[in-house]
Amino acid sequence: NRFGVAPETMPGHALAAHGLELGDMVAWKEDRGRLAAFLAEPAVAAAILDHAADEREDLLAYYAECGIGAAQAARGAVVDIGHRGTLQKGLRDLLGAPGLRGYYFATFEGIRANIPDAEAGAAAGYLLDRQDPKSNRDHGYFGHSILYEVAFLNDAGSFVRARRGPDGRLEALLTDAGAERGRAAFARACHAGAVAFCEDMAEGFGEAALGFRLTGAEAASGFRAMLEHPFPADARLFRGMGFENSYNGVDFGEVVAEDPLAENAVSLWPQGAAVLAGIARARAEAAPAPRPGRRERVLRGIAAMLGRRR
Repeated sequence: NRFGVAPETMPGHALAAHGLELGDMVAWKEDRGRLAAFLAEPAVAAAILDHAADEREDLLAYYAECGIGAAQAARGAVVDIGHRGTLQKGLRDLLGAPGLRGYYFATFEGIRANIPDAEAGAAAGYLLDRQDPKSNRDHGYFGHSILYEVAFLNDAGSFVRARRGPDGRLEALLTDAGAERGRAAFARACHAGAVAFCEDMAEGFGEAALGFRLTGAEAASGFRAMLEHPFPADARLFRGMGFENSYNGVDFGEVVAEDPLAENAVSLWPQGAAVLAGIARARAEAAPAPRPGRRERVLRGIAAMLGRRR
């Protein structure tokens, strides 16, 4: 979880005081009041803040080893898919670098609350810039943002914290990406293809390639068309592909379920699952009836003989 504190270490009396038990499912909107009161319990808040102080110390030391401090951050930028600038704001606060900029694939209206100088160029989106999801529901990005993340992510797990390894050196602790092997392989293939494209452009056009410009809508048009109207070959690329999204409350899911027709199948990309499910249904309906086995054929023959005797 985002607090980094194991739920089972929380004092039981604090949970009970707010009608909570370990394993309860809560909804942020409906249970927000209860959760806020629980997190404000002195014992709970102290555990979270103590852990945060420990993580903060290691993270700042890790950044320093990587050559990232307030001076560097003031001249640098966050490069991310989006959407509301929370990472940029967190790094600004952590590093004491209010000038840290952000370059995103897409930003939502809520970025203004985190990055007040976003309109002055401190944060910019390529495909979407400070757009309100509620009033732009017809834009293809809002229904497929997870698929864009699948395409942009690297082949490693999510960052959890910085910590000291057995040799005393600071290292990045990542989530185990074992269940995401398919996604990791896909990411490597995507990135290799992007590099190959850039090499081809440089070889074919030289410095003139630097003047090649596409708007966000133009650059994403092919991918968006595939997501909305996939061919079977497109959908098969994502079949059984795992995707971890724990920081958004989704521990693990399949982009397209391995068996889209299974009763409890859930796919993060419904259009891709629907294509493969339609093919599976058509094949099942067109398949010839199974040939009866030897025992069944003998029984049918005996039944036919008895019927003739009567």
